[in-house]
Amino acid sequence: MSAPTLPEPSQVKNILIVRADHLGDLIMGTVLIPPLQARYPQAKLYFLVQRGHGALVRCLPGVAGALEWDLDDKQLRNPLKAWWAARKFCRFADTLHFDLGIDPKGLWLNAGLLHRLDIPHRVGFADGGGGFLLTQVVSVDQADTPFERLEKLLAHLECVVPRPLQAHFPVYPARQTDTQAVLVFPGASEVNKRWPWERFQDLIERMLQQTPFPVKILGGPAEASWLLAAVQHWNPDPARVQVELLQSTAALIEAMRSGVLVLSNDAAPAHLAAAMDIPSITLFGAQDPADWHPYDPVRHAVLYAYVACRPCGLRYCPLIGADYIRCLKHISVDEVFLKVQMKMNAHD
Repeated sequence: MSAPTLPEPSQVKNILIVRADHLGDLIMGTVLIPPLQARYPQAKLYFLVQRGHGALVRCLPGVAGALEWDLDDKQLRNPLKAWWAARKFCRFADTLHFDLGIDPKGLWLNAGLLHRLDIPHRVGFADGGGGFLLTQVVSVDQADTPFERLEKLLAHLECVVPRPLQAHFPVYPARQTDTQAVLVFPGASEVNKRWPWERFQDLIERMLQQTPFPVKILGGPAEASWLLAAVQHWNPDPARVQVELLQSTAALIEAMRSGVLVLSNDAAPAHLAAAMDIPSITLFGAQDPADWHPYDPVRHAVLYAYVACRPCGLRYCPLIGADYIRCLKHISVDEVFLKVQMKMNAHD
């Protein structure tokens, strides 16, 4: 029996990319759009995304639509809920008749969805356990970075791989200069990605003394339990410091338009800043910046500490006491403020 072959570009009318994971991963996944457009010029490109993330990709040229998954990342760990959501989703997605399905993550659930939709050509990775449900498996090495995996995926699909491979969003009109601000995102999806709040507070106080821009402290629903209380306890000048909880991806994109500089932990705002070409400073802890950092080192700075245990890649730091998240504690306010000054001087 001959091995499955890729379809001819003229035969592909609808393509589905499954990217129903974290927002930062979705942003990185958008690098697939231009090469796929060039390879399959007659095809319509759709993304399957997590609930609420559709606004991020619907605005991009070449994207015909975004199908939103009804479950968040934690709920997907419940097999019964995942099965029921998949059944409900497939009833709708069946009407689009996809010709090519792509799983850039390598998850069994993604491959299962592509198989359930009877997509004739299903391409992706096998390291998440779903390789037997794909028609073609892309070979990768364990040491490959996320971008290297995407490059191999595109090469397997016979696409021309651009160099460097990076996300890029349309340039949104900036707001008026008097409303521009330094955007600070002190939260992250995992505890061991969060630089201590006390350090953020000290840094913001220094920025207010030496930079002309106000500061906006932004977070999402996950930060609601502590961010507002922390800022209220600090009680900064409300004319210079604002705090806002963003309730949707659309609100995040809108807020980013006012940014003259983005200061963030290793989280989605850092990836979005790079994609929207907004200067940024990203603080790395457990993760390896070689895997996730923006390609432009001039506009986007990364900071991390040289400690023996990093990068560990763990969701929770196993150390206790003074050593807890020492990879982040070893990043000093002085180091970050120096980077801020450099970015502000470049802006002037």
